[in-house]
Amino acid sequence: ANGRFVIEWSRALNGYDETTEETFEVILYDQNALQTESGNGVIDFQYLEIEDVDATKNYSTVGIESPEKNYGLQYVFNNVYAPGAAPLENERAIRFTTEAPDNYVAPLSVDDTLYPNVFSLSPAYPNPFNPTTQLDLKIGRPELVKVAVVDILGREVAELQNGYMVPGQYTLSWNGTNRFGITISSGTYFVVLDYGEKTKIQKLLFLK
Repeated sequence: ANGRFVIEWSRALNGYDETTEETFEVILYDQNALQTESGNGVIDFQYLEIEDVDATKNYSTVGIESPEKNYGLQYVFNNVYAPGAAPLENERAIRFTTEAPDNYVAPLSVDDTLYPNVFSLSPAYPNPFNPTTQLDLKIGRPELVKVAVVDILGREVAELQNGYMVPGQYTLSWNGTNRFGITISSGTYFVVLDYGEKTKIQKLLFLK
């Protein structure tokens, strides 16, 4: 309405404990509601109540991504925030826009040779595991990264990461559930890491 498309999650249960309630919404603006010099639409994320709780240290992932998953903008992943990003809290609003702020500073050119084009995925620990295993991921340069768990037939079971990541070290956790939060069957699975044009695969054994 009025040039805005609003999607709200009211008292949604937190995916970690299934008891904590959260209320938040996304607002998409067209040019009739909020004009921009670039002609690009503005996206707002608004959090009335946010409870970023997760003992397995996955926490919230906030950002936007193109439909073909080639481009994205990451605000926070695994409790690691983009430079200058304010932490998630109640009544926080986040705006994604191509309009420059009043104190805009032109970006500096970056020499890609400053970043080593290397990445690593440590062996999962524990493995075999029940109920949770962890993997340490090292990123050497800014890149789109996808980490997924697939079964022996190559079907995707769970997605641990999918988005733009900055250089650093990260810890990913998987608790043996699929994308719907349902515990999977025991057996052999594979972690598939796609980093740019490179791929790493690691075998996992889930026990009950």
